[in-house]
Amino acid sequence: MTSTRSRSPGWAIGATSPLRRSTSTPTSRRAAHHRAERIERAVLCAHSYGGMVTTGAADRVAEHVEALVYIDAQVPRDGESLWSLVTPSFRDAFIDGAAADGFSVAPPPGLDERATPHPLASFIQPIRRTGAADGIAKKYFVWPSEWEDSPTRLIYERLRDEPGWDVRTWPIGHDVVGQATDELVDFLVSVI
Repeated sequence: MTSTRSRSPGWAIGATSPLRRSTSTPTSRRAAHHRAERIERAVLCAHSYGGMVTTGAADRVAEHVEALVYIDAQVPRDGESLWSLVTPSFRDAFIDGAAADGFSVAPPPGLDERATPHPLASFIQPIRRTGAADGIAKKYFVWPSEWEDSPTRLIYERLRDEPGWDVRTWPIGHDVVGQATDELVDFLVSVI
């Protein structure tokens, strides 16, 4: 996502690198980046599988996180994996997607051509949390109501009744950046 507002003084936008082996590697990298850059007031935004990584990183640097924003993203509890959070149809799609080499889950058809395969292990590995991120005051979850089969439906149903969460429904599908770029930028600016 690009925006002239996002390049204003005081703003920095970063992205987690594609996965190579597991959930813990990018989680550690993201937390190390926050420490190395001495980031004091971060707003972490996650989309899709990125919720796994963002949750793990936020748990490690919670004292420097101002807000968490999950856009149709997984929000795992301690010991959960992507595998445990999705429906059987998504698990089947993961296995089918890894059929070529048994290791990498190919992106589903129709995604952005920049989408890269995920290691199957990253979907199975459970996240280990201390619970520090639970104390972050601002936590938002946006559910895409136009994607009926969203694997985050159960997350949405859990969080909408959980104290401390601001849960919203947007009339979009999974491709938030492609379908609602301006709305997403406006929302992220409002979070600060």
